[in-house]
Order: sequence, then structure tokens, then C-alpha cells
Amino acid sequence: MTKTPTDWQLPPGVTRSLWDYFQRDAIAEDYDAYFEHHALLQLDQRLVESVVEKTPALDGGPATLADLGCGTARALIPFVERGHQGLAIDLSWKMLGVARRKSKRLSGMQCLRANLVDLGAVKPGVVDVAFCLFSTLGMIRGSEHRAAALNEAFRILRPGGRLVVHVHNFWFNLYDPGGWRRTPLDVVRPLWNGSFERGDRYFYYRGVPNMFLHSFTAGELTRLTQQAGLVLEELIPLASTYDGPLRSPQFGASLRAIGWIVVARKPEAVPASESDHWRPGSLPVTAADLDATLATHPVTVIHFWASWNGVERPFDAELRPLREEWSDRVAFRSVDVDDPALAEFCRTCEVTNVPALAGFVRGQRVETLVGRRSTQDLRSWIERLAAQGQIPG
Repeated sequence: MTKTPTDWQLPPGVTRSLWDYFQRDAIAEDYDAYFEHHALLQLDQRLVESVVEKTPALDGGPATLADLGCGTARALIPFVERGHQGLAIDLSWKMLGVARRKSKRLSGMQCLRANLVDLGAVKPGVVDVAFCLFSTLGMIRGSEHRAAALNEAFRILRPGGRLVVHVHNFWFNLYDPGGWRRTPLDVVRPLWNGSFERGDRYFYYRGVPNMFLHSFTAGELTRLTQQAGLVLEELIPLASTYDGPLRSPQFGASLRAIGWIVVARKPEAVPASESDHWRPGSLPVTAADLDATLATHPVTVIHFWASWNGVERPFDAELRPLREEWSDRVAFRSVDVDDPALAEFCRTCEVTNVPALAGFVRGQRVETLVGRRSTQDLRSWIERLAAQGQIPG
């Protein structure tokens, strides 16, 4: 029997209701039958099949697929049956138990119990195609945790690998009973309720009260995807009839689509001939001068980077105007995460993916940002660091 955690012991991004949902045997055992004829799940399956077809393994062998929030692995098992390698990831022991039972004769599938915001048990760059379907991303509470989940997906994908994400559309809530009153209110509610984010909803679901689900605008989903370092290839609005993409999407897709499916690609690795010579614009820090650097400057921002990461160049270009703007008040430095002498420092700074920025005030780390952010978000973050360092902004 799984011990019930107190609220503060819940995993990051997991609500009490979601934890309770995970623990119910009846939900796990009935999961496949409950969704067997759901048209959106069938649409998910067809789309993932098309992405797998255009993303073969680099060595020409079976592709490695990761189902993020797999449930009973209903979407993954058909691919493993065709010879692909499958990684079924979920936080529910109950769901994974059903998945193991269904796949016990399949040598190509592994099950992993993990929180999607921390996939540290999975090596970087080993997955050809990852998919997070049927609003699983929206079941994660907190924008920082949803961003962390996409950052983790980016990390485990190989260069050129693809991610498929299916979420609900925020503006389609207008058509729910009472939605025309509640939805506009949800837009402004974060102004007086700091724990609420636009798109958050709580409802009764399959015997679980206060089930949490976050729905996304197209802009929010696009921004999260790109900030994780992924290249957006397709943003597909879904028809409310559940039978496929929205017809005539040029006419009010934001209000008519019931949901969105994103197909995104991890950029190809920078060729060795180029990456061997490129370095970020921020001055490098070595293990020998790290302590002196942090002690010398009231505010320091360290850019953690890797030569193999195709996102580094555009990210460094976004940092360039900020370095120039704050050059007299903030010290910008860089750390190569592949430097063995700095491996412990990277762990201490909680660098789970690159690019990442760590902010230090008087030698003490204040916060680490993992993944790309908009220039405005970065500027606001640096302003807060400067204020903490009592440096006029």
C-alpha cells in the first residue's frame, strides 16, 4: 500500500487530486475500456504514427520512443509490437502495473515510474520520438513545472528527435455551461489570486473531486515549446467533432479549436568543425577562478552551455543586448557543462538541461533558470537580481 503524503510532500507539479487519481485501482484497470472508442485518442495515435515514420533512428534500427505520462501504455504498445523500443513513463504504480501486464511478452518495452518534471533516470539524447498526449501536460500544476517537463523532454531527445504534445484549448472553455462568465474572469483572476494561473480548472472527474487541468492558448503552448529549445514544426488546431484537424483554421481557430497538437523538433547538433571553435559571448569561468569570480562581483549571472547544443547560439544572441545593457552592474560569465572540473558546481546549481542561467548575489545562488526565456522575462529576472544586490537599476 502506498503511503499517502501530506501536501508538502507531494511531488512537484502534482496536486492532491492527481495523486489520489493515481492510487485508484479501478481507474487503472478500467482505463483502456473507458477510452477505447474516444476519437481524440485515435487521432493522437494516427499523428504519432506519422511522426515516427518521418523520424527514423539514426543507426537505421528500431526507433526509441518515450510515452510521457503513458497511463497503461495504450499508445506505446502498438509501436513496440512492430519492433520499436519503448519507454513507458508515468508516476502511477497502478497504471504502470497494467502496462507491465499488457507488455510482459514484449522485450522492447521498459516501464519507469517518474515525475515528468524530473526525468533524471533517463540519459540525455537517447529518444527519437517522445509524446505527451491527451492533455497530460495540462495535469501538471504550475507554469514553472510545465516548463520543466518540456525542458526534460528536450534533454532526453536526440538532436533531430521530435516531440508530440496534445493539450486542451483555453478559449474553448467559453462553450462549457457558464463558460461565458467564468472564462473572462479566469483571465483576470491571477491579478488577485497569485496561486491561480489563466487556464487552471478544478472539476469532479471519475470519482475524484477537485481534479486539476490546465488548458492552453496557442500562444502559451508555442512559447513554452520554443523556450524549451524546440523548433516548432506544426501547431494543429483540433475540431470539436474529435475527428481530426479543424477545418478552415484561418477563421477563428483560437475560439473554435477544442485543443492543440504541437509537433516540435530538437535542433540538430552543431557540427564538430563549428562547435569546437564557438564559445558564448560571456567570459568563461574555470574551477580555479570560480570562487574569486563570485566573491568579486555583487551580482553574477552564469550561462551554463554545451557545444553540442544547437540552441546555444540563438540563446547567446538573445543574451547579447542584456550583457551590454547591464555590463556596468552585472558580471556575465559562462560555464561549459562538459568540463569535468565543474560537474559538481553544475549539480549544485541544479542545472538539469542547457541552456541555463544561474543568478548569484554576493556569492550566493538565488535562482537557476533552465531553458530559454523571452528577452523581456530575462530582463525582468536580471532586474530582480540587481535589486537584491542593492545595485540601482
